[in-house]
Amino acid sequence: MTLATKRSLSERIKYYSFEQTVDKIFRMATWVSDDTIIRGVTMLEKMAVGPKRNTLGLIKGAFKDGHPSLKLLRKVMKEVHPNCKKNFIRNFVVKLILSDVSLKKDYRDKYGYTPPSTILISPTMRCNLKCQGCYVQNYQKEEGMDPDLIDSVINQSKEIGINLITILGGEPLIYPQLFDIFALHKDMVFQVFTNGTLITSEVARRFCKLGNVTPVISIEGFEKQTDDRRGKGVFEKTMKAMDNLRNEGVMFFYYVTSTRKNARIIASDSFVDLMIKKGAVVGWIFNHMPVSGDMDLSLMPTPQQRDYVRKRTSELRFKKPILLIDFFGDGSIVNGCLAGGKIYLHINSKGDVEPCIFCHFATDNIKQKSLVEVLNSPFFKGIRKMQPYCDNDLRPCMLIDHPHIFRTLVSKYKPSPTSEGAELLVDKLGPKLDKYGKDLAKIYEPVWKKDYGWVKEWRENCLKEE
Repeated sequence: MTLATKRSLSERIKYYSFEQTVDKIFRMATWVSDDTIIRGVTMLEKMAVGPKRNTLGLIKGAFKDGHPSLKLLRKVMKEVHPNCKKNFIRNFVVKLILSDVSLKKDYRDKYGYTPPSTILISPTMRCNLKCQGCYVQNYQKEEGMDPDLIDSVINQSKEIGINLITILGGEPLIYPQLFDIFALHKDMVFQVFTNGTLITSEVARRFCKLGNVTPVISIEGFEKQTDDRRGKGVFEKTMKAMDNLRNEGVMFFYYVTSTRKNARIIASDSFVDLMIKKGAVVGWIFNHMPVSGDMDLSLMPTPQQRDYVRKRTSELRFKKPILLIDFFGDGSIVNGCLAGGKIYLHINSKGDVEPCIFCHFATDNIKQKSLVEVLNSPFFKGIRKMQPYCDNDLRPCMLIDHPHIFRTLVSKYKPSPTSEGAELLVDKLGPKLDKYGKDLAKIYEPVWKKDYGWVKEWRENCLKEE
């Protein structure tokens, strides 16, 4: 049964009307007045479902206040190829905001929680780079996922209302059948995390023709930071990849890993301005995690650096036409940790289903169990039951912010390590991570009390809409 046939007649009418309204707003965004766009968002707000109504209200308020997000919308509509815009509007914007109500309601009624927003899949752990501190080094490189298995996971995702698939690795573009998978599932949106070195002009044209793929290009800062960690000449190749995508009208994002060496660089005006100039629409900011083969903590940003990036990201959001997302610092928006199926899960190239891309432990393999069965496994249920791990969402992570939580979960559910050395997180690194978590709490507890009083009221309003 397809998503369209699952919807009731009234839902299909509403869905069609919503899609047409969104399409019209996006098409007009290049030339109509700000007030006209705001009126259009007001119409969408009235049609939206659940918490998404509050989200649209926030967007409308930002537009009214002259937030640069309106400038970003105009830029996207002007520069992105029509095929990419069409697919993005239909498969992401409309589905994200309006949602497939019947599917998700049925799932929530049956299992007691809402299905995740995205599924993370690593088809291969092979990579053409060898970056310092990368977890890919822990995996056996000859393994790759059967394309039929990927197809099955995507179809199972559709059945429970998931329309966004995130592809990682390894380097995903090494995987031979990747573009076949994209073409087979034109009704889905794919977010592909890539180092960008393989994005030639021809590859960019293929992305444009498909229209349902958004590359997310990794970078460490400027040339020095990128080449120091990734290898000489990689920065130049990354810049060329961005040029190729922009020239073909393919919408793309970038992501940076905040480390002890680059924290100030990646949160600087000059670096963000470069990403805007290159054409990036969204910037993801992650923290370096101690999950590489040597489990080295020296690359992790200090608690002080982490707070600096959080503050700078917030400042930059209000003056730059780009959407910046601090994966850790924005925990307040999503009520802490996203792992274990709350928002996502990760399936590695062997089929092991991990709670998180950084949490290399599993109790189940997708080859033996369905996606729904894994989501409702004792291990994943146990993780979700403990979320959030404290009342301060600036400290969302069970691996580095609350390592005692993760040790408790490992002790109770006995997950197996999925990569070499993963078990060091729960024994050898335990005392060091405990100290890191305590040092972080000293900084973030007063910040949470002083600056995040709005979170409780906002979250209560969202719950009322569900």
